[in-house]
Amino acid sequence: MPLYHYTDVQAVHSILKTRKIRLTDIRFLNDKEELLEGLSVLEETLLKEINIDLKYKNEAASVIHHSLINAETSNNDLNPLYVFSLSSEKDQLSQWRAYGSYAIEFDEELLRENVSILARCIYDLNEKIIRSTSEVKKSVSVIAEEMEKHEGSLGPYGYDSMIYLMYDAATFKHDGFIEENESRIIVPDDDRHETQYRPRNGMLIPYIEIELPLDCIKSIQLGPMENQDLAYISMLDFAKKIERDWQCDTSNIEYWLQVEKSLIPCLLYTSDAADDSLRV
Repeated sequence: MPLYHYTDVQAVHSILKTRKIRLTDIRFLNDKEELLEGLSVLEETLLKEINIDLKYKNEAASVIHHSLINAETSNNDLNPLYVFSLSSEKDQLSQWRAYGSYAIEFDEELLRENVSILARCIYDLNEKIIRSTSEVKKSVSVIAEEMEKHEGSLGPYGYDSMIYLMYDAATFKHDGFIEENESRIIVPDDDRHETQYRPRNGMLIPYIEIELPLDCIKSIQLGPMENQDLAYISMLDFAKKIERDWQCDTSNIEYWLQVEKSLIPCLLYTSDAADDSLRV
């Protein structure tokens, strides 16, 4: 199944040339409610009676509550999460307007072979409740059992279980965004990735880079824009060079990088598309 990353021409150039994608700290995305939506669902679930018979059940629930509160205030005591957004929707006008005039098509199956977590976002409230109920109960059980073994202390499995809860929070989105049909690559901050920073709107935005084989990328689509024909010619030339280099480097002569134009008339597209510096 294809997944599309809507972005700008600078990001397309960088990704094709370096074979690296940038994942942004979720706390610094454009929409400040991105993580809060998921955290609120988890908190509401945590307030309900959790039907497990373990000595440290209440203490475990308190540890999770403390972690969720810290995450809400951006004072997370867990490693931050970095995300890269993709959409299942091809050639969607709202995506062009919001994120840029180019879309990179990724092969979902190949992406899953090269990243640790690629998760679909959940928009339906009932689905969120079912998911959060299962995961919160699991986390409380893991932490409570670990506390019982270590005289009330939290161990590595407990921390891991809370990180998994943050993964869920990162995929719970408001149903107002359902038309984006989003999936996310999610990576925790760890020693394997160097945190880097780029300036934007008076602050430094944290991000990490991960390398992907070019095989994961199937095509580049140009959205509705002025001078689309000229932009198509230059992107086609660039894509052919990238394609030949990859074929030589890997001996994969069957790899082809397609370039195509949006079918949406330029008149339907407004020129005030958002800066996509946080989705690179």
